[in-house]
Amino acid sequence: MADGIADGSRDADGSRDADGSGGAERTELRISVTGTHNRHLDLEALQEWLDTSSSLKEARDRGEFTVVRRASRDQRDSMAGEILQDIILVVVAEAVRPVAESAWRSVLTWVRNRRRLADRREEPRVTLDGGDLGPGREIRLDSDQNPDTSGATDEVEEA
Repeated sequence: MADGIADGSRDADGSRDADGSGGAERTELRISVTGTHNRHLDLEALQEWLDTSSSLKEARDRGEFTVVRRASRDQRDSMAGEILQDIILVVVAEAVRPVAESAWRSVLTWVRNRRRLADRREEPRVTLDGGDLGPGREIRLDSDQNPDTSGATDEVEEA
């Protein structure tokens, strides 16, 4: 996938999309990290984890999603300092459910590993939210409430 085209999709004019989606409708899944002393570093670590996740490899190779960072919904004007961000999975609409399930398995593995390393005053928590409109809008997952909804993962990080 050297040119970034996973499936050879083309636009109506015959040109290829940079993401290989062929102009398919996309939706966003928002992943938020809370309960840690350094949200920024934990968000970077989780994004790297997702970028290298074996459970997301096939979807990534097919160009079914991209990962970006955006300002968090938790950000308030009264908050001083660093801007809070969330991880956004921009997903081809037809692939929302399988990508969300694979991403959630990876997130749960990351959270379990992070909790093992957590300071006693930290309570790492991750949520995955499908938003209010479009495909995936019913998806609302929380590592404190849905710890095993997607089953086991094949990813294990040594402590």
